[in-house]
Amino acid sequence: MPREGQPDEPEVRSVNPKELRLGPIRREALSDDQLEQLRAIWHVISPYQQMAFETMELNFLRDANPDQELTIWANVAVALTWFIEEQPRTTNAERKSILSCLLVISMGSKRPHNIDAKLWQYLESLYTTR
Repeated sequence: MPREGQPDEPEVRSVNPKELRLGPIRREALSDDQLEQLRAIWHVISPYQQMAFETMELNFLRDANPDQELTIWANVAVALTWFIEEQPRTTNAERKSILSCLLVISMGSKRPHNIDAKLWQYLESLYTTR
């Protein structure tokens, strides 16, 4: 429990991925605006993340706050688009790795040891510029 005057800090726990289960579906549908935004995001990331649109939509139907999650994913998609525009000769495998890094950045995680510090700073700047 946070002390008075202290911001809420997320609890960090290690979890065995095999023990993770999908949460319940919390809503029947996304709004038309939310679906439009999700389609735009999916269009950018789908070449580098093999997920059907319907699967991604179901994940958002489970989310307690889909608008907040859409904003995060939109930031990732915009940063990835800017990266590709600035680095057009990168391969799909490299772009997939960049998407993974941007997702880690979006979660507020620290730079993995196997990622170059300058590349990480560059990606953080792309992500936070939006």
